[in-house]
Amino acid sequence: MSHVRQKYTWWVGVVVVVVGLALVPPPFAGGEDFPGDGVVGPPLRYKDKGKGTITDLNTRLIWEQKLAEDDPACRAEDQEHRSVHCVNNAYTWSRINTNPDCLGTNPDGTLFTELLFQLNHRCAKDETIPCTRNDDCDEGGGPCGFAGHRDWRIPNIRELQGIVDYGRCAVNPEFDTCEDEAAIHPDFGTTAAHNYWSSTSTVAEPTLAWIVNFDDGDADHGCKSKPIHGDDPLYSRAVRGGR
Repeated sequence: MSHVRQKYTWWVGVVVVVVGLALVPPPFAGGEDFPGDGVVGPPLRYKDKGKGTITDLNTRLIWEQKLAEDDPACRAEDQEHRSVHCVNNAYTWSRINTNPDCLGTNPDGTLFTELLFQLNHRCAKDETIPCTRNDDCDEGGGPCGFAGHRDWRIPNIRELQGIVDYGRCAVNPEFDTCEDEAAIHPDFGTTAAHNYWSSTSTVAEPTLAWIVNFDDGDADHGCKSKPIHGDDPLYSRAVRGGR
């Protein structure tokens, strides 16, 4: 009886293996994509929401759009007299600046005291009027806060690198015709093909913060207390929301 049971069990095993192999999808071939092959994934999708913002339809993050340098609101040589949305505005992460040392660690540089303060504490239709509530904007019209919101922030490194479009020719330096094109969807508004701040500090050295270069999509780090990384000013794009 034991011998019969063993023989029966062996045949059942053979049948299970054969059926299992039949259910396994064939390897990648003929241009077809299969789950787990690293090819399938949601395409980059964005929607211009108006009011100077763009929404990432995958992450639901809402991003600030930037104005070009030749925009009338951005032509002033002094950044203090330009719109907060100008692409050529540069910022520090921390306030302390003792050259050549990199000492600042606190989020008290112009990235927070100027950019975020103006986005969250100025009237939507007139960024020269300070506000803390909608009633403060009665004369200028519109709600308090850029696009009617007061929760704008600096993106973390994952969020910031997530909007790099690596399919753009800007990330391929052999194409000379693309030298000045930023590696990002044009719906984001004018984007400098240079370094942008994230809100993420480096673990090993808190005086440094992670940055993303929208020329080639590389992530690097820069000194928080200086407005430049090498010869490039550090720009920024604010974000809010998300899943």
